[in-house]
Amino acid sequence: MNIELLSLPDITKNNIKESKVLLADSIIENIYPLFDNIFTEKKNNIEELSLDLKKREAILYKKKTNVEQMIKEYQREKSISKLLSEIENLVNSGLVNDSGTRHQVIVLLKTLDKLGEDKINKRTLDVKRVLGKKFSK
Repeated sequence: MNIELLSLPDITKNNIKESKVLLADSIIENIYPLFDNIFTEKKNNIEELSLDLKKREAILYKKKTNVEQMIKEYQREKSISKLLSEIENLVNSGLVNDSGTRHQVIVLLKTLDKLGEDKINKRTLDVKRVLGKKFSK
């Protein structure tokens, strides 16, 4: 039988608390680097996820503003389409033959791109009113 000498002291009733402390210290010394590596990996992973989240939020914000701009353009084009259809009704009714009305329609069509959406809607209502007066007689 081989007897090995260890650096651990013998455990007796008198030094049991000291042995527990020594054993805990040796376990902590051997396991602490493992926990430290796991902690740093988790911390790095959280930082990477945070950066990825910020990038995705920036992309979403750009897409959101792009969609909002497209909706505004669509609403404007829809208003212009309504105005043009009312002008077509005006032309079909024969009211544009008057030189004053013809001039107003020409000026309106030339300045249509510069008008705001509220003014386009107002002009559409004006044309509808003119058509209503024509057909109410």
